[in-house]
Amino acid sequence: MPGVTQARSLDRTREWAAAMGAWEVFSFPDARSLAEAAAQDWLAWLRRTPRVGPSSRAEQPSVAGGPPSPPPGDRTETSWAQAQIEPKPSLPMPPDHPTAPACSVALSGGRIAREFFVALSRAAFGAPGFWDGVDFFWADERCVPPDHPESNFALAHQLLLGPAGVPPGRIHRIRGELDADQAARLASAELQRVVTVGEDGLPVLDWVFLGMGEDGHVASLFPGDPAPEANELYRAVIAPKPPPRRITLSYAVLAAARQVWVLISGPGKEAALRASLTANGTTPLARVLQRRSYTRIYTDVVTPR
Repeated sequence: MPGVTQARSLDRTREWAAAMGAWEVFSFPDARSLAEAAAQDWLAWLRRTPRVGPSSRAEQPSVAGGPPSPPPGDRTETSWAQAQIEPKPSLPMPPDHPTAPACSVALSGGRIAREFFVALSRAAFGAPGFWDGVDFFWADERCVPPDHPESNFALAHQLLLGPAGVPPGRIHRIRGELDADQAARLASAELQRVVTVGEDGLPVLDWVFLGMGEDGHVASLFPGDPAPEANELYRAVIAPKPPPRRITLSYAVLAAARQVWVLISGPGKEAALRASLTANGTTPLARVLQRRSYTRIYTDVVTPR
């Protein structure tokens, strides 16, 4: 694999995809343009997706881990330095709908999440009820109260959910104010209650948005994390950075999701991103990529050629 400038797509062989996963990289000059592009792309897919009820979600054409539509043409390289900011729907789609379809999404925290939530709120402004059919979950949460500055829920509620008037019944926050193990059990039960279960018995989230840390961690899955249990959904973990007590989605749930988009921004992340995109990568992001058939990456981390 010639470095991190190569973006893989699903026209590769099944054997190759099963062995190491397929991913596409979209590169941008800064965090704001990255966040705006990811927001525009996601909203474009939502607005063009037929209205689907929760009971029939499993019948959607997008399979777990597959892209919303195949990447255009047979392109297998994406320039690391060239921004590609337009949505890329390559299959015929119905006209725009005024509201999002019934779907489930897991959000993350971090610095780029702030830009992303602002971009989403701005892009969907003036569309009352747009989010009414979307169930919001979290990829991870810190063990703090919901109004704490370190809370991932608090960030999303302040910048997106509150301003958009998302119905409380659609917000499924992790209860970080409780004992971590209890919070993980409650979050797992809520995920199973709301989200369609796939053939392997795991809930299949429609979309998961992740960031990546300087060490390659995603959600609150850090390097050196012990081997996970196969049937885990959420679990309590001890992070190597404050606040240490956290609850995170498992690798299994991330692998089962229909879509995982990773937003990577900020200095000090180039080495971890390079390592994650290699065939033998061992970072948490690499472990996610290797278990999936398709993952989309948006980044402003520039690697000179």
